[in-house]
Amino acid sequence: MIVGSYYNAAGQTRPFRWVACGCPADFNADGFVNGDDYDAFAELFDAADPAADFNADGFVNGDDYDLFAESFDIGC
Repeated sequence: MIVGSYYNAAGQTRPFRWVACGCPADFNADGFVNGDDYDAFAELFDAADPAADFNADGFVNGDDYDLFAESFDIGC
């Protein structure tokens, strides 16, 4: 997983998270979707870390948690 930031057209800094495996529920990018991924996401979410901005809208909120949980339930 790669986490970073970029400047959008308005000059604002925005976070991003890229998962190389192609499975967004594999939050720690170890090739497995399991409790470790949920724990890693929840820890960052609780800290309002930009890496928990799962839908990449610039905010860490319930929408991110819901989308991650849905992705996690589906698995890959």
